[in-house]
Parts: sequence; C-alpha cells; structure tokens
Amino acid sequence: MNRLYNIACFLALVLAVCITAATLVGTLAQQWWIGELLSHPRPQYALILLCCLPLIVARFHQLGWLVLIPLLLNLITFAPLYFSKPLPVSAPSFTALHYNLDATLPDHTVAFTYLRNHPVDILLLLKKEGLLLSSESGYGVQSTWPAYLPPVLGIPIDLCLYSQGIAIVDRYIGSFLGGDHRPLFIQFQL
Repeated sequence: MNRLYNIACFLALVLAVCITAATLVGTLAQQWWIGELLSHPRPQYALILLCCLPLIVARFHQLGWLVLIPLLLNLITFAPLYFSKPLPVSAPSFTALHYNLDATLPDHTVAFTYLRNHPVDILLLLKKEGLLLSSESGYGVQSTWPAYLPPVLGIPIDLCLYSQGIAIVDRYIGSFLGGDHRPLFIQFQL
C-alpha cells in the first residue's frame, strides 16, 4: 500500500509540474499561438492542481508552492467571470447565435431543427473604435469546444466581444448539434 501511495504522489507531482509549465507558458506567451492555446483550459488546470494538492503536500511538504502558485494564478484568471455581470439596460433585447456548422457532416437536419425551434435575431457587427468587452463576464466559464466532451472538460474558445453601449442580458451554451462546437447564444440590448 505504501508503494502505491508513493507512486500516486510521484505521478501527482509530475502532473503538477506539467500543469505549472502549461500555466506559465499560457500566461507569459499569449502572443504565441501555443501560449494562447494553453491559456484556454484554465478551469481544468485548477481542478487538476486542486486534486494533486493533498498528495503533494502530504508527501513533499516543501513543494506545496509548486501547486499553490499556479492554482492561484489559474483561479485569478477565470474566477472573476462568475462575479461581474453587467447590468441590463431598459431597451429591447436581441439574441445572437454563434455556431460553427461542421461541413463534413452529410445531414444538418438536427442543427436546422434546433434553429427553427430557437429563433435568433440577425446581428450586424459594425467596426467601432474603443475597447471591446468580453461577454463571459458574469456568466463564468462556458465551454464550447469540443462539443462531444462534457462541458466541464471542454474549453471556451468561442468568444463574443462587444463595445460600450451594448448590454449583455444573457449568455448561454446550447446543446450538441452535430458540429465540433456547441452553439453560443448571446442576448443583448442596445
């Protein structure tokens, strides 16, 4: 039993070192496509590090920082998404849909039926000057890719950015429609 425990502690340490490296590259090298890719699964990084923490602290006391620092860094980057929900403006609201239809599927009936039952408004995106805001603020991490995995294992790579003067009323992820991404719905007010 002691040997199995030592192996589990060692594997937890190796996993924590890999996650720490991915966290650092994802944080420091976001201008590089690999760094950008590594910055997407932050909730999964935090979950893995949280699971490794008890084993590493119990077996390798002095290496607890190896888990705590990247755990805090990952939590700091995605935790605010759950708290700062924009206040809606009293105006008519519209719904926008972002969805990638998989061109390799021979039949798109499921997607078209879904769209028929969940109407969306037409959205014109105009180029505006100024800072764009993320629609994720206040709605937490909502993963859209890959669609065949449970949402907790997916990553939020589909973004909706908006400019000042637009208020996000609701943001949610639709169900699997057969593509490689889940649909992203944005309800907003002008």
